[in-house]
Amino acid sequence: LLSKEEIFTSLWPELDLDTAGKNFKVSFNALLKALEPKRKAREESFFIIRKGSYYGLNPESGYELDIHNFETLIAKGLEEEEAKKAKELLEKGLTLYRGGYLEDLRYTTWCESERERLQTLFLRGSERLAQVNVRILDFHATIKLCEKIISVDPTWEEAYRLLMYSYYHLNNRPQAIKWYEKCCHVLDEELGVEPMAPTREMYDLIIESEELSSY
Repeated sequence: LLSKEEIFTSLWPELDLDTAGKNFKVSFNALLKALEPKRKAREESFFIIRKGSYYGLNPESGYELDIHNFETLIAKGLEEEEAKKAKELLEKGLTLYRGGYLEDLRYTTWCESERERLQTLFLRGSERLAQVNVRILDFHATIKLCEKIISVDPTWEEAYRLLMYSYYHLNNRPQAIKWYEKCCHVLDEELGVEPMAPTREMYDLIIESEELSSY
């Protein structure tokens, strides 16, 4: 349960308590109408519990939170060793991630850490799924997934390695080299660092294979 003051400061941190209280009343009534349109006036809500100035969800109402399901599925997928089972868990979990947490509150500080935590979990799950796809030789799926990872975090270096490896095995070495060059540029621009040794070794492998094929 959360107190009114906690709700006010979470949802409307820039407003005074009186204004936030008015916003809360309007929003709360709209929520009740959406959840229970046939509820009679002054009748207690089944979904929302009120104890004095505290509010919360009724744990017996059978609700599900996408965040909890997302966390559970990704955690299980990361731990699962069998490729097929890991793939099923991760794919199911990743479909629940639809962008940044509370994206419309992007500049509100109280939800930043949770947004970053969930994004990192999405990236870790996506990376693991991409690695599984490599193991089962589904390089096209790996490419699609890694491009998604980079669109969320351009500095996620493992995604570049997997892209290079996938294009290499699809006999598209020029594209693999382009991704290495992009990786170098992004890491230098964003972080001021060079690619890690495994990434450079992957590039060297691609270059050497290209040189050998020219003979």
